[in-house]
Amino acid sequence: TCDYFVHVFNMTHEDAGRSGAGGMIHAQEILSLEQAVHEVNPNAVVKFAWTQEADFWSLYQGLIHKINTVKSVRDSKTYKYFPSKAESYKFPSTVDNILKMW
Repeated sequence: TCDYFVHVFNMTHEDAGRSGAGGMIHAQEILSLEQAVHEVNPNAVVKFAWTQEADFWSLYQGLIHKINTVKSVRDSKTYKYFPSKAESYKFPSTVDNILKMW
């Protein structure tokens, strides 16, 4: 049981994308969240789950393949599960990143 659960992808670098310039990631910095929580609520339980990037791809390979290959019934040039009208979205990295947040 915990009050705060944080799932972290243990990555060291991110490519540039729609939401930023990319660069180095210092994943260990997330651990400072626990201290910040305890300053507000000393009794709070904070738990972290760490996942390696390779684990994500092996666990969700089937779903990612489906999302990245199934075409729209109405328009065979677009993908069914990709918001093609959103100009800032990059195929396939935007949807991959959304899946990582789930």
